[in-house]
Amino acid sequence: MNDKAKKSAPLGSSKSGADTAFAKDQSAGSPSKTCPADKAKSLTVEWSTEEVYCADPASLLGKATGIAGSVTGSGSVKVHDRSVATITGPGQSTFKLDWKACGVDFAPLPGGGKMPDKLPAVGGLSADGMSAKTPKGLALKRLPDKDPEAVSFNCSSPKSVNGTNDYSWSAAFKLGVKNATIQVKQTLQIKKAWLGKWVSFDKAKDKIDQTWGFVKKSGANWKYWDTTGPAWKALPRNVSSYTLQNITFVKDGTSFKSRDDGGAQTWPEGFAEPKDYESMKKKWHKNIQDTWARKFKIKHKDCAGAGLCAWDVDIDVDWSAGAGDKLVYAIWAADWERSNASDWYLSETRLGVAGHETGHLLGAYDEYTGGAIHPGTKKIEDNTIMGQNLTGALPRHLEGFRDEVEKKIKSWIGRSWKLEVQKR
Repeated sequence: MNDKAKKSAPLGSSKSGADTAFAKDQSAGSPSKTCPADKAKSLTVEWSTEEVYCADPASLLGKATGIAGSVTGSGSVKVHDRSVATITGPGQSTFKLDWKACGVDFAPLPGGGKMPDKLPAVGGLSADGMSAKTPKGLALKRLPDKDPEAVSFNCSSPKSVNGTNDYSWSAAFKLGVKNATIQVKQTLQIKKAWLGKWVSFDKAKDKIDQTWGFVKKSGANWKYWDTTGPAWKALPRNVSSYTLQNITFVKDGTSFKSRDDGGAQTWPEGFAEPKDYESMKKKWHKNIQDTWARKFKIKHKDCAGAGLCAWDVDIDVDWSAGAGDKLVYAIWAADWERSNASDWYLSETRLGVAGHETGHLLGAYDEYTGGAIHPGTKKIEDNTIMGQNLTGALPRHLEGFRDEVEKKIKSWIGRSWKLEVQKR
């Protein structure tokens, strides 16, 4: 590629693929220049290493003859003739100008093609009227493309921290890389369920032989299932005299079996199909995408440069009737019920609950009093998706995700990067 072509080419452009483009552009020309007036003077320069990732050190190593005393060497780093860094350092017969790889963008290709895996960085050195370029370009390597891989980690908030309960759950999703984007794919397996209620009886006060019974609301009144009838009968006392307990049912053939005890209980009648199931799924999905999709980026703490040191975060969540990263239940209930990470109630009027519970499945903690708050920060804030008002998502809500990205990068390229999440 001639100089004219190189000036017009965007970073990362290639007709024949990343490695071919790199091979064509890595040559820097003559490795040394001599002073025409003094044949005894000469200067050469080369890179200290052949390839680097973000934040890796690389030095321009110069050798000179004929320089009478210590002078300041001026170095440059260019990618496709675009300056990305200038560095200086003293020297006479030798020079060592240190650089940390950063600030280089892997520009997207026209039409959204695959980015090159590496870019050539040409180093230049000037000292005492002489100049030289590295004979071989330094390979700036980006995080390689990776198909999404399964990630899961446990989260917990003990009662000693939140003052209410011992909470624990697991975050789960798939994590990959494509060009300058960290991809997060989360498939939620969704199943229908129905909520029933039961109460314990006081034999003396209720005047019945049952120790407990299923109950349901019928209009303004409450009834219990009399197993001796069997039939629904009016509760002996006002419902406020009892402690209502929840029990979740799933459909098993034509019956409805209790979900959490292996089907030990059977609801005494059928449940109707929830009419708003499909419409709520659509509303939940929109809220999830509005809350999390394409809202954030993640970068090396000490660097910048799309593809080399910084990446957009693309979070994509969708439903599945089959297997998924996490199982959630869409539960019919006669009245409003509070949702949690696995149980999403169709009677829940706050659509932000979908984004909130998805936050838990990405590793975020509650930020309201009595919730599963972060055991370290103990953060309480109403106006966030994890707070009482279910508003916007913030970078701190993806700290667990960030930690998993750091682990993946360590396994992929052997670098222990410290990353931070930012809003786009």
